Amino acid sequence: SKATVSVLYWEKKKKKKEMSRPSSSALISLTRSFLREANKMKDYNISQYVKRRVLQDMRKKIDDDQKVAELYKQGMADLEVAKRAAIMQNMYIQNQNFLALQK
Repeated sequence: SKATVSVLYWEKKKKKKEMSRPSSSALISLTRSFLREANKMKDYNISQYVKRRVLQDMRKKIDDDQKVAELYKQGMADLEVAKRAAIMQNMYIQNQNFLALQK
């Protein structure tokens, strides 16, 4: 019947939307990219916050493949935000704090 056909159509669409779990090397690459961007930030507090949050989030144990894929996608978007933040900080922060001068 017509109702059965439409149900099958939507089931197919759902399956196409489902993302596969990213590989462990992709997750490690994302983590390292975040840490690299955090090191580029001149503000010590923000840099340490980004590092701490990334390491906390990556240590979480998640078994659901769909949830891992969603978090990976969100992480990629957050990485772009971190890149833009690092660029903006480097443009406008002139004086470095005491801890940054010690490096």
